[in-house]
Amino acid sequence: MCGGWADRLKGIVTAYILANITHRNFGIKITNLPCELTNAVIPNYINWNLNLTDKQMSEMPKISYNKIDSDDFLKNVPYIDFRKEFPAHKRIIQFTANLDYIDQFKQNKFHEKDLIWLRNMSSHQAYAKISNVLLRLSPESQNRLDEFMNRAKPDEQTKLICAHIRRGKSATIPSDPVRANDKDVVNAWEFLSAYNDSSIYKLFIATDSDAVNREAKIRFSKQIVENAGNIIHVDRKNQEHRVETCDDFRKVITDQQILSRCDVLLISHSGFSRYAAYMRNTDEGLYCILRDHSGIKKCKQSYLKNIYGVTL
Repeated sequence: MCGGWADRLKGIVTAYILANITHRNFGIKITNLPCELTNAVIPNYINWNLNLTDKQMSEMPKISYNKIDSDDFLKNVPYIDFRKEFPAHKRIIQFTANLDYIDQFKQNKFHEKDLIWLRNMSSHQAYAKISNVLLRLSPESQNRLDEFMNRAKPDEQTKLICAHIRRGKSATIPSDPVRANDKDVVNAWEFLSAYNDSSIYKLFIATDSDAVNREAKIRFSKQIVENAGNIIHVDRKNQEHRVETCDDFRKVITDQQILSRCDVLLISHSGFSRYAAYMRNTDEGLYCILRDHSGIKKCKQSYLKNIYGVTL
């Protein structure tokens, strides 16, 4: 799978559905991580950790499909009999993808019976459910999350207000395209300032920008709660080329889990926080920094794809 953590989650869900409809075992293997995936997340209800070495995989008959950003494949999914598409003599099907195929799978008549469980789910419901079936936090990640939540919500009266401000191109990650501009950041500060009662509200800011992180700590010093660690992107190096450690990766995973537990969540143009909104499983307290930089508005999970012009 390719891209950031959200793209990888989309690839994981797609591969799981394909394994389901072709009656194959399902496994997850992600390259370019600083450590094994199981240091951050582990199998939940389905064991996807097949424990195959690269050498073992290379010796097995396999076929690879690279469907990154493939609109043609997206259009053809309803018309493919995947049991014929994936030859039985190939023990391993290596499938790489990063788009949302849920609606297309639901239209596929060849696998209608296998996917009856998917029929009445929207895309965002399917992704949240399948992710929960497959993944849970490793003990180390769970400890990190528990420690944060104990500080962020010490009692039932405390409300956790969160924002994910995805700047894109910045001094921290210069290879990215621009996502949120300066005006969007100002709008985010104004939005968060409405929750300025430190006796009731704690604030959590997830961001890809060191500058945003520093400013948040200055503006909201009495309310901010941090999930400590370096700012990284799963596939993009930052300017300082910091070594990405297992704990860095666990921070990425737990940042998303924190966003999914917020009483109020402000998201930006990023699959990372959209996925957190889906995992959160409610429209209550959900707000969006608009893609056209025109402001912030209350939004719904089912509209996020349209708001941001994306497939998931």
